[in-house]
Amino acid sequence: MTEDVQNIILTQLRAIREDVADIKGRISNLETGQASIIQHIGHIANQIAQVQVSMDRQAARIGRIEDRLSLVDAH
Repeated sequence: MTEDVQNIILTQLRAIREDVADIKGRISNLETGQASIIQHIGHIANQIAQVQVSMDRQAARIGRIEDRLSLVDAH
């Protein structure tokens, strides 16, 4: 009887161990995916910053052209 109880307990503990290992694997995959997403967001933010710098340069150039041609609106 005691041996049967021990076998049942060991069987359940092995099942729990397998479930925990599966959960650890899934969490690891989620962390890897999250790191990839964070990296992509960083690249996108960098690209947005580059576009903003380019737009600022264009706005400055257009401003200088307007000044030279006296095209600036008088407000």
